[in-house]
Amino acid sequence: MMLAAAGQAMAGWAALLGGMVLSFLYSGLETGTYTVNKIRLELRAESGGRAARRLRAMLATPGTPLTVVLVGNNLANYLASAGMVLILTSRQVEHTEAWSAAMLTPLIFVFCEVLPKNLFHRHGETLTYLFCWFLELSRRLFTAVGLVGLIRGLVWAILRIGGRRMAAGGSPLEARSGHIAGLLAEGQASGAITQTQSVIAERVVNLGRVSLGQAMVPLDRAVLVDANVTTDQVRELLRSHGHPRFGVYSQSRDNVVGALNAYDVLMDESGSPPSAHVTPAVRLPAHAGIIEALVTLQKRREGMAFVTSEQGRCVGLVTVKDLVEEIVGELEEW
Repeated sequence: MMLAAAGQAMAGWAALLGGMVLSFLYSGLETGTYTVNKIRLELRAESGGRAARRLRAMLATPGTPLTVVLVGNNLANYLASAGMVLILTSRQVEHTEAWSAAMLTPLIFVFCEVLPKNLFHRHGETLTYLFCWFLELSRRLFTAVGLVGLIRGLVWAILRIGGRRMAAGGSPLEARSGHIAGLLAEGQASGAITQTQSVIAERVVNLGRVSLGQAMVPLDRAVLVDANVTTDQVRELLRSHGHPRFGVYSQSRDNVVGALNAYDVLMDESGSPPSAHVTPAVRLPAHAGIIEALVTLQKRREGMAFVTSEQGRCVGLVTVKDLVEEIVGELEEW
């Protein structure tokens, strides 16, 4: 009888300690997979790190790491609970379930929740890579027995019944942009990139949502000059406005015919009138994108384009400076 009780106690202690160790790892890895720097993860994976490649592959499947961690943690806590019950039963303690809950709850809370989460939060860049093999092993085991598929299927069914799908609404581009924005915020928070770099990168990511119609200067606010402008007038315009490029109209402001660079006029020693330096208007639709406009102006070697409506009417103008400011922010006149 005593040998049986001793064996039961030993089995209980093994289950209790084993369950708590497993719960410690699962809880820590749950925090580690969230806090690990994704930019450094990519760099490590590309440089050939096996642990980084393993972790990147796992994180590439949304929901899988969390499913594995939650399943593993519940199984580990159940194992620890069973171990505590065995220990108390071997000692012939009454109301073992109640005593087990009372004794195990603070132990699990402190040593299997608070401690590992804080530890992995502070040292996640080391510990997450060190123990990612354990997470991968658990994933394979739980997948083989069908637990991962079962949990994901239940979640999908619940969301479907609730009127939502597993894949949230929105285009793939929007989802990818949101993911990149999250990486940038994480990189800035961890010090991998500066705030300025983060802002510029976010602007680049969002360029696809900005059209010329949003970046242009409306025609009624644009500085336009008459086709018959004189050199003295050009000099005065340059002095008063500070920028050298102006739209040129003929007869009325609605009839834009080209662009004029004041520097070309003032540096001309031949005495040619400003009209000789007017270049044909580059016209782009208001729905065109920023990158498209930059490429067009680069190919045409022009610094200004005129933005047109769907009816072909000129509604504004945009310079290379305006387009670049959509990426780097406000610039001084050039």
